[in-house]
Amino acid sequence: MLKSLICTSLVAGALLAVSPASAQMAAPKPASQKPVAVLNPEVSARAVVAANGDVTPVFGAALVAYRMGSVYMGGAGYGGARYGQLTGGMGYGGAIVGAASDFGGPFLVDARMLVGGGGGAVGGNSMGSLALEPSLAVGVALPNDSTVSLTGGYLYMPNASEMSGLTAGLRYAF
Repeated sequence: MLKSLICTSLVAGALLAVSPASAQMAAPKPASQKPVAVLNPEVSARAVVAANGDVTPVFGAALVAYRMGSVYMGGAGYGGARYGQLTGGMGYGGAIVGAASDFGGPFLVDARMLVGGGGGAVGGNSMGSLALEPSLAVGVALPNDSTVSLTGGYLYMPNASEMSGLTAGLRYAF
């Protein structure tokens, strides 16, 4: 059952990422209208800090594919090498759902949830798990409809607890 859930969420994220989309950012629509296909890529660099203090710098990308007002959906994937007491590497990804608001100014607040799967090897042990990552980002709008944000969250991998931890980083959407 868990493997099916992980595979389904990874496939959903991949389908959203490759869906046809407009190159223009969609203007917010009333909630009664259908979602609008958009193309809003972003890249990020962040650190996952495990409970024992080990750090995994992860790099990745996300693609927002559909937007309805401030609510959006897309897919994301991240990976990197682990440093500390238990060395190794990890990767995770899946579908993202979130909401963003600029509150009428240049500053943005963005809350999202990633649901997918991940795995890797830590301390010589290979493992995989469902991955859940709620996160919050605070950012500023830049010229040409791009944004830069500071992010924070928690990566939870129940069957690979050595890979779970607090996340913090920087995200650039263009």
